[in-house]
Amino acid sequence: MTTIDHSAAPPMPSLCGRWIAPGLPPAPLGLNAPAMLAASPLWYARTPGVAATGPYNAHFAADIGIALTAATVGLLAAVEVADA
Repeated sequence: MTTIDHSAAPPMPSLCGRWIAPGLPPAPLGLNAPAMLAASPLWYARTPGVAATGPYNAHFAADIGIALTAATVGLLAAVEVADA
């Protein structure tokens, strides 16, 4: 029967290596999505370049806000699964 020597296991990564660094890519999505959902006309008027894409469409802004929320949740879940 073989035994595993756990004393040679690599050290656990720091909090920065486990959560902060991998959590940075979804952070802009996670901050933008609630703004799109809660105040989409204001978001549309104040976000640079958005007004140049065409007239405001509340349904479209809400759809994108929901999609960004789902993407953020999925990316954060992937960070958690990779950490396990």
